[in-house]
Amino acid sequence: MFAHDDGWIFLAALCGLVAFGFLVGSVFLIYDIKTEYAIDDNIAMYQEENAEIEKQIGELVQNYMDYEQETFAKTKANAHGDVMTLISMFPELKSDRLVAFQIENYTKNKQKVISLKEEKINIKTERWLLYFGH
Repeated sequence: MFAHDDGWIFLAALCGLVAFGFLVGSVFLIYDIKTEYAIDDNIAMYQEENAEIEKQIGELVQNYMDYEQETFAKTKANAHGDVMTLISMFPELKSDRLVAFQIENYTKNKQKVISLKEEKINIKTERWLLYFGH
């Protein structure tokens, strides 16, 4: 009869550990889900920053194009205002430190936006796991 009681104690301890594991896992999932609201704000921030970078580079390109109007008249018509295309076509602009710095920031921001969007997708999976079990 004593051995039978030891089995119930072991089973109760095992169930307690499993329940504790689920509780810890749920806490981590809840934390990730709680941070979801900030992801949209971060994405918006990086997109606004990229829009400002595009505007600044566009102004720089426009000033450069105005200065070299005869040289760039045909190119402007072909590029349809795509700032990044214009920059890639003219190495003189790429060598400008400000433009190089802005392009680097623009690229980093685009990568951050992609990363944040992936994180948001992962949070949807975590939410499903939290609601429907591990």
